[in-house]
Amino acid sequence: MKKVLKFLCLLIIAALIAILVLKNGARAASVSANFSSDSIEVGDNVTLTVHFDSDITSCSGTYTCSGGELTTAGMGRVLMYQNADGSDTATFTLSATTAGQTEINITLDNVTFKDDGPSGETFTGSASINISGGEQEPSIAIGIDHSSMDVGATAHIYISSIYPEDDSVTYSIDNSEVASVDSEGNVLALQEGGATITATTGSGATDTQMITVYGGAQPPVDEFSVNPSTINTTVGSNTNVGISGGTLDYNRISTSNASVASFVPYGENVLIVHAEGPGDATITVGKSGSDATATISVHVEGEEPPGPEAQTPELNPTSVTLNAGGESASITSNIPVTWTSSNANVVAIAANSSDTQAAIISNYAGTAIITATAKDGGKTATVSVTVKANDEQAAPTITPSSNIKMEVGKSVFLSANQSVTWSSSNSAVATVDGDGLVIAKSAGETKITAKNKSGKTSSITVTVVQASSGNGGGSTPDSVDPNQGSETTNTFAISPTKTQTVNIGDTIQIKVTKGTASSWRSSKPAVATVDNNGKVTANSPGTTIITAVASDGSVAQVKVRVKDENGEVPDPGSESNTDVPSTGEASTELLLVLGVLTCVIAMFIFRKKTK
Repeated sequence: MKKVLKFLCLLIIAALIAILVLKNGARAASVSANFSSDSIEVGDNVTLTVHFDSDITSCSGTYTCSGGELTTAGMGRVLMYQNADGSDTATFTLSATTAGQTEINITLDNVTFKDDGPSGETFTGSASINISGGEQEPSIAIGIDHSSMDVGATAHIYISSIYPEDDSVTYSIDNSEVASVDSEGNVLALQEGGATITATTGSGATDTQMITVYGGAQPPVDEFSVNPSTINTTVGSNTNVGISGGTLDYNRISTSNASVASFVPYGENVLIVHAEGPGDATITVGKSGSDATATISVHVEGEEPPGPEAQTPELNPTSVTLNAGGESASITSNIPVTWTSSNANVVAIAANSSDTQAAIISNYAGTAIITATAKDGGKTATVSVTVKANDEQAAPTITPSSNIKMEVGKSVFLSANQSVTWSSSNSAVATVDGDGLVIAKSAGETKITAKNKSGKTSSITVTVVQASSGNGGGSTPDSVDPNQGSETTNTFAISPTKTQTVNIGDTIQIKVTKGTASSWRSSKPAVATVDNNGKVTANSPGTTIITAVASDGSVAQVKVRVKDENGEVPDPGSESNTDVPSTGEASTELLLVLGVLTCVIAMFIFRKKTK
């Protein structure tokens, strides 16, 4: 009997150890990082290497610095990596701009693994390096939104870059009879002529911008023109039209007959005219910063192309506001398209973009148009992007804005009106991830803080109390299998709740059966996207979690699996159930300790009885 008891105890311990190994066998939730050198000089480049536990093909993210300063060329503080062959390391080249003992904290959130496709996990790491060589020389670079203007017109001087970032700036002009400039960089054209505006920092750095003012309310008729101004073509053809004497005003381009001729701006000085069908049309083009216009006469011959009418891309969102210096956003299309930016100096298309999703990255303050051109049919849609200078950025606004009281094991989504980094002052009470998902861990109080790229913060207080009976709150109870959907609160619910399996291209309508949804999210937009009305569109094979968020932050979730082109469902065993955030799992380590303790007590009791 004694041997049997020992055998059973050892068997229990072995089973618990196996559970622990399997649990910890999932992909690591962190990465390690190191620099190619321990010390460099200001102005030198250094290689940052990030190590993963599995081979990856691409990733993107951001980093922060304390101490000295490091930047990524042309990208601000954005990290991007792509290698189709796969590797367990990603390398980035950074430049030292300011001296100091530097700590860099890295967040990578768009990691694609070679073995099992896209991952929605967020990886963090850190490394340190000493930067020597003294302070960076003061500098400033300026631009102007309209360097040529008419009498009475206005323009604005903007700062492309400045060091130190908090340095003061004054403006002066060498010919005050031609134009004036105020302390905010606003320019007013007074009379015909040329002038040079100079920006001077408190540290003595300078940069100049030349302007030209025309004498009339409109420039000469032949100044703003198109070439060719007459197009005779056939159905389905494209014609490039050059713009001279100014640049395009994207809001003042129109066609008299869209069924005959449509258009796509390609940068500021080229317009692509597409022949849609037979007939005649006139395209009117406006000049940026002026009332001047030019016209293109289009005559199209031929028959309507056979087959179904080409689709116009549906883009989400239709407008984006970013902050300068590497802030990113995502734009999705319902059909395959090619993406172009009218001004890559303002916002660029990232290398890891696909034909249904564009990753855009801000550079300098200004405006740009992102154009999506359908691969089948050539129809277009556009998204307007405004990039604000970092000094224009206000403190973020958190939703919900009031303090929150929640039970242990419950979860709630917070959102902000800007790109922010979330943190909890006491992770033992409640944690918060990069998407603003707060999970209550133990009774107590913590402060959840949102910090934007300019360092401004906003916070709310979260009070956690012990769970009461019932299933209130906004999270999945412990007993619910995440593979079977998520139960929701008594006041907020969605339908369906069980896992949905669909084909690529299919759509699902998720309905709110109780309460009102203030926003919708997909944990993996590459797999499936969701619009503001709960309509889910399947994009590629894999699994994603669709989350509905109520105005008070409560959440309701459903898992969506997208089958591949062979009609096979992704292997559930290869996917972690952490797609639906766990809010009440018992610790496997605690389970192991309790199992061992049970075995020891049982053996002690047995020995007492045998004596």
